[in-house]
Amino acid sequence: MNAALNLASLKKGLRSNARVAELRYPGLNHALQFASETPAKAASSPFNPDTPTDIYKWIIGRK
Repeated sequence: MNAALNLASLKKGLRSNARVAELRYPGLNHALQFASETPAKAASSPFNPDTPTDIYKWIIGRK
């Protein structure tokens, strides 16, 4: 999957929404887990510990 292409499409489609933030995490999949070549490995991989902090900061910043 091409993250840059997907983010560009999302950014274009959501450009009128000021509440949208673009965050890219290289090496992570769509579920914010460490990327894997196989779905079975991805399902068992841990959640990246850095992302909850960023999500929290984004939510608090929206208030």
